[in-house]
Amino acid sequence: MPGSQRSLAASTTIEITVQALGATSPRRIFDLIQEGTLPPEALASLAIGDSHVDAVRAWLRDFLGMQEVTIDGETTPVTHAVLNTAAVQGSDPEAFLARLHGSVESRIWVDSTDLPWFAALLRNVAALTEEDAWANAAAAIVTATSPVVISTSQGEDFPGYLYDEDEEEELGERPWADALAQVQDGGWWTQITPNNLHQPAYTPLLAFPLRSAGVGAISPVEQ
Repeated sequence: MPGSQRSLAASTTIEITVQALGATSPRRIFDLIQEGTLPPEALASLAIGDSHVDAVRAWLRDFLGMQEVTIDGETTPVTHAVLNTAAVQGSDPEAFLARLHGSVESRIWVDSTDLPWFAALLRNVAALTEEDAWANAAAAIVTATSPVVISTSQGEDFPGYLYDEDEEEELGERPWADALAQVQDGGWWTQITPNNLHQPAYTPLLAFPLRSAGVGAISPVEQ
């Protein structure tokens, strides 16, 4: 998939979390901080003239991967809470984008028995993202009889290549079956199924508590 789809996935997960929290106005954000759902650090990037909502978005995005939040008494990386929230609260294509963003570097895969379902899902992803590559992928896997591995242009090619480290030279493409086995051994969260699509997949498997009804419909955001 084009690397731009991962950037879109990142933005999508942030927006779903903002909506789930109901963090769509300064007053609501201050309420979330006062009740302990968000820490004061959520507004750390706020400067004069800035949007409170954009400051929360920046905190949720956590480019440096250093922010943490407490949910149900347990500390979790903010990025994991965002990914899990998007999976739990988002639509099917939004939940898929969350898994794409969170796991594509280590690869995600779909078993051959789930490919008819997955093809339908990708068609919905194409409609959401307006990216033809997803529709093309859906058409390509309709007749597939083996598992499918998803990667983007931001990561290494799949199945990758074999190298002679001593000679520092490439030996050729890695056998597809070996590369697939490595992905499958990565953990249950590397596989997408109809049953786990909306489950938290990033430890400690915690999502932000839902504070806003109708997450699927984007609410107006006050600045």
